[in-house]
Amino acid sequence: MNKVICKRLELVHVQDIDKMYADQVTLKPGKTFTQLILEGKAEYSSQSQTPDAGPVVNETVTAKIRPTQESYIIKFPLRYYVIRLYTDAGAFIVGSLDYPAELTFKDDKVYVNLTFKASKPL
Repeated sequence: MNKVICKRLELVHVQDIDKMYADQVTLKPGKTFTQLILEGKAEYSSQSQTPDAGPVVNETVTAKIRPTQESYIIKFPLRYYVIRLYTDAGAFIVGSLDYPAELTFKDDKVYVNLTFKASKPL
């Protein structure tokens, strides 16, 4: 069954995480997930591969935001995050402490296109 990705994406930098187990994220005191205001729905894709080192799953999340005062993600671009995506059936996590989602972005002055990529062993 396919899940519909909602227009809600939250992220936290890996240095703000105390511990993780599956989809349970415990943050350090005073730290919270930051919700990004998206322009449209985020897009999620995953692909399994079996290289010589063993099977891995590669996940990609793309989203578009406007460059606003709240967009600290652009002003102070850190690289490694854990993403919480919401669907019509709940939420799921992309990235982990050991295998975080790496951020890259392109700014065209109207929108900022964010791409988060994470790879983890199966």
